[in-house]
Amino acid sequence: MSIGIYFSFPFSKPPVKGLGWGAGAYQTEIARDYLQSILKEIESSPFKGQKIFSLLLGAGDWSLVAPDLLKRMVLALRKKFSLTSQTEFTLEVSPANLDLKKLRLFCQLGVNRVSLNLFRFDYPGLKITVSNLKKAGIRNFNFDLYFGQPGQTLSSWKKDLQRIASLKPTHLSLYSHGSARKQPHLKRELYSLAQDYLVTKAYQQYEICHFCRPGLEAKQNLLYWKRKNFLGFGAGAASLWNNRRRQNPRNIRTYLKLIQSGKKSAACAKRLTQEEEQAEVIYCALRQTAGLDLKRFQQVYGGDLYSSKKQAIDTLIAKGYLSRKGNRIALTKEAYLSADDSIAKLI
Repeated sequence: MSIGIYFSFPFSKPPVKGLGWGAGAYQTEIARDYLQSILKEIESSPFKGQKIFSLLLGAGDWSLVAPDLLKRMVLALRKKFSLTSQTEFTLEVSPANLDLKKLRLFCQLGVNRVSLNLFRFDYPGLKITVSNLKKAGIRNFNFDLYFGQPGQTLSSWKKDLQRIASLKPTHLSLYSHGSARKQPHLKRELYSLAQDYLVTKAYQQYEICHFCRPGLEAKQNLLYWKRKNFLGFGAGAASLWNNRRRQNPRNIRTYLKLIQSGKKSAACAKRLTQEEEQAEVIYCALRQTAGLDLKRFQQVYGGDLYSSKKQAIDTLIAKGYLSRKGNRIALTKEAYLSADDSIAKLI
């Protein structure tokens, strides 16, 4: 069985406010205690021997982690699971704290994909970082971009997109900054501009937030949206295993106390009911540009979704938020930024 594994390291320097990424202030002692706790969580995990399809070390700036600890974590994974050269091994970092020496160390540990958080970045420095990535042998890299930041305009956003596209990342992730209620019209224009522009640069959109070069979708993303088995370690990390979901507490100190006391790390765990499973299947499918296969859904769950939700589906189609081609329904581009509202009408 191939699975996904996710490590949460919610620290950056300085901390990033208003985002889910790097929200905690990096402090050496706390970070070391935190990573030691993840090691304990790995060692106590009842799962072992599975082949790792994708490995993501995310949630913050992993370039801040001491090399000895990073090496220990990879060794612990290798002892517990099957980490191979075919595993997509992604590290999330800030370009501000990255150099060629660190990148070469990452490669020695098996990292073959890097995700760069561009909440704050300078273009000349980013060009150097991309050059170092290629020197280290890493040609598969993602940029996390944020639209709707204070002071951002259509012209400044277009300029950023042009500069970023010139660096030829294999993957781009676009996230709305701050509350969806702030500047909704501007955000819609910024997002639409990015959609149209990236198509001209040979990027394909495969999920509401994600764009890639053909065939270079993030394997970890595909696991999440196709609801495959994955394990999460660290504060706030979630897992899905045979239709059972669990999540660790988001508070870092609460997580540390649980691990250090030898208790189970999950703050909540439950087996999904069939109704909850169906709702997740619909939600995850409609987040993807490919949409939901109604025939396949009926084969698995025995119900005709179109017949049971005909009024809601037809209304969304009439409003231009949903399209139907044969047995497949999908959100339209116009509905992506209000996807949750549209999907809620079906689930």
